[in-house]
Amino acid sequence: MRIRTMTTALLAAATIAPAPALAATAPAVSGPADRITTGRPSFSWTSGPAGEVVTELRIGRSGDLDASGTPVTDSATVQLVDLGSATSTRVATPLHSGTWYWRAAWRTADGVAPAESAWTDATRFVVPTLLRQMRGTYVQDVHSTAFDTRGSFMSNAAVARVTCSVHMGKRRIARRIRVVHPTTTKRTSFRCPRMFVPERLDGRRLALRVVVRGGGRSLLAVQRFRAT
Repeated sequence: MRIRTMTTALLAAATIAPAPALAATAPAVSGPADRITTGRPSFSWTSGPAGEVVTELRIGRSGDLDASGTPVTDSATVQLVDLGSATSTRVATPLHSGTWYWRAAWRTADGVAPAESAWTDATRFVVPTLLRQMRGTYVQDVHSTAFDTRGSFMSNAAVARVTCSVHMGKRRIARRIRVVHPTTTKRTSFRCPRMFVPERLDGRRLALRVVVRGGGRSLLAVQRFRAT
């Protein structure tokens, strides 16, 4: 009789014990391919099984996290916030070339689980370098042997180096180097000012070489002229 009573009490206790809370599940987020061409990555997602939603996307040069669990920020970080009820988004301004990482922040739906925030794992993608369409002019100074070179080009490299040089055959006569920071939405201008050609070379055939290097790629333009 005593054994039967204890068994009944244990069964009753097991019956009224609360079930463990289900762990929150991150939304399924799809990002860009490993290598993209437009520089404007797209993202799409679906809510988690208990209504978990994406609240923010962060894109940066680092895949690391700081002490609070947030992706390490830098000057190149892009944040897409206030996503509301959207299920997809795209970066508005093309990114510079190079390696990028993205993470999505998400939270549980109100009333379904205790409030919590989390980040998905960092995912990597690469934007290839574009460097093209160099145009330019040079202007000789009528009062001296100096001349200026001006030009522009299209590139998504974060930094580019422009080298202007004057050559007579294999001999270099003058050189100017400029470092520029291209934007991804318009042409990048450059200027190589006050390049001097010795007066003793008046009448000689020379060559102006302009080389633009950025992101592992380069452009070359050559203009031949006669020194005056």
